[in-house]
Amino acid sequence: MVLNTILMNMPLLRTQQTMLSIGFSDFAKIDGIQFQNFENIEKDFQSINGISTDSREINPGEVFWALKGDTFDGHNFLVKAFEQSALFAVVAEDAKALYKNSSFPLAIVKDTLAVLQQLSSIQRQKFDIPVIAITGSNGKTTVKEMLSHVLQQKLSVLKTEGNFNNHIGCPLTLLQLNDVHEAAVIELGTNHEGELKALADITEPNQAIITDISGAHLEFFNTVETVASEKLSLFDQIPVDGVIYQNLDNPFIEQYRRHDAKTITYSMQKEADIHGDLLALNEVGCPRFIINNKTEIQLDIAGLHNIRNALAVAAVATHFGFTEEEIKDGLETFKAYSKRMQIIKEKGVTFINDAYNANPSSMTAAFNTVSAMARHGKIYLVLGDMFELGDYAHQLHRDVLVNALGINPDMICVMGKHMIEAAESINGNSRDRIARFENHKQMAEYLISRLQEKDIVLVKGSRGMAMEKVIDSLQNNWGQ
Repeated sequence: MVLNTILMNMPLLRTQQTMLSIGFSDFAKIDGIQFQNFENIEKDFQSINGISTDSREINPGEVFWALKGDTFDGHNFLVKAFEQSALFAVVAEDAKALYKNSSFPLAIVKDTLAVLQQLSSIQRQKFDIPVIAITGSNGKTTVKEMLSHVLQQKLSVLKTEGNFNNHIGCPLTLLQLNDVHEAAVIELGTNHEGELKALADITEPNQAIITDISGAHLEFFNTVETVASEKLSLFDQIPVDGVIYQNLDNPFIEQYRRHDAKTITYSMQKEADIHGDLLALNEVGCPRFIINNKTEIQLDIAGLHNIRNALAVAAVATHFGFTEEEIKDGLETFKAYSKRMQIIKEKGVTFINDAYNANPSSMTAAFNTVSAMARHGKIYLVLGDMFELGDYAHQLHRDVLVNALGINPDMICVMGKHMIEAAESINGNSRDRIARFENHKQMAEYLISRLQEKDIVLVKGSRGMAMEKVIDSLQNNWGQ
C-alpha cells in the first residue's frame, strides 16, 4: 500500500498520557538533523503533547510530522499545522522549496519516515519491559485488545490503538512509551515480504504470538507457504531469553521449532500447556469453554474461533503470573471490538457484525459459528468481496460461497465484483439462494422486506467494502 493511501486512511493517534517522554536530547541523536528557528523553543521540548501526521487535527503542543507519499505531501500543510498551534514540525530536506523562507520552528531531516522510525527505536531502547508482538492472518486485533484488557487488571499496558500496525503506526505507538508502562502489546501487520522483520527491528519484541497463518494477501505473497515464512519470521526475531506463544492448531505454526527461547503452547485439538474445550454456544454465538479441565469461561464475544484467541491470551497471562480465576474474570468482561464478531440486536434480529475485514479462512470461521448457533429463525449471510487475493480471487470467492451454502443458510446476499462473478458461476438450485446487489442500500432494503424476529444475519467483507453500512442503512430505515 502506498504511503499516501495509508496516511489518508489512518485515524489520528492521540497520546494516552499528558505528554510524551521524549526531549531535545532524543532528537539530537538523529544523524544530520538541523534545527531552524529553534531559539526560543528548546525548553518546550519537555512538554511535547503528541505527534500528529494530520494538520487538520493537530492540537496545541503537538509536533507535526510531515510525511510524503506518491500523491500526498504533508509539507503542503505546514501553515495549517502552525495555525493549529503545532510546537514545531519535522520536515524533509528535499522539500525545502515549500518552507525555505519559513519562520516556523523546523527540525530538518533527510527522510521524515525513516527518522520517525529511528526516534521510536531510540524510545523503545529506554525501557526494559515485556513487549509482546502479535501478528497473524486472522485474529491479531482481537487478541491484542483481549490481552490488553486482561493484563490491565494488574499492569499498566501500552497497546496499539486501532489499526496502527504498520511502518507508521508502530513507531507512533512506541513513542508513547514512558515510565508508567509495565508492558506493551504491539500489533504488527504485513502484506509484503520483509515487512515483519522491519517492524520487529523497530519494535524489538521479547515475546510473540502468531495467531493464525492462512491464505491472506495472496496478491502479494502468491502462496500460503510464503505467507507462513513471513509470519514465522516474527518468532525468529525473539531473543534467546524471550517467549514464544505457539498455536498448535495451525499446521504452519505447530511445525515451528525454536530451542533457545521459551515456548508456551496452546490448543483446542492437541495436548498443550493451555488446552481449551468447547462446552456450548449461547443464543448469540458466544462460546463457553473450559481451560485445562478446570476453569469454565463464558465469553461475551461471538465466534468459535475466539476460544483459540482466548487461549493465546490465557497463555500470556499465565506466564505473567495471573491465576486462572483472574484470567477468567478478564476474559469474561471483555467486549467485542467494533466490527469484529460484534453482536447487534435490532427488532429481535441478531446481527453479527464481522465487517472489519475478511479472507477465506476468517469467512469459514464465521460460517462455522453461525452453523453452530441454535436456529430459531432464518439465517442470512451478507457477504462482500475479499481483497488482495490476486490471481486466486475468483476461485477463492467461489470456494467461500460453496462453504457458505454448506451451512444451509436461507439466503446469501453478495456485493462486489468478485462475489457477484463467483455467484454467477454456481450451478443448479444452489444459485437461487444467492442474491446479488449493487450497493449497501439495496441490500438493506431487501433485508428490511424479509427479516423477522429470531433471524440471524452475518455481515462480513474486506475493509474496503465497508459492509457495516448495510446494518447502518437498515437501522436508519427500518420501520420508515
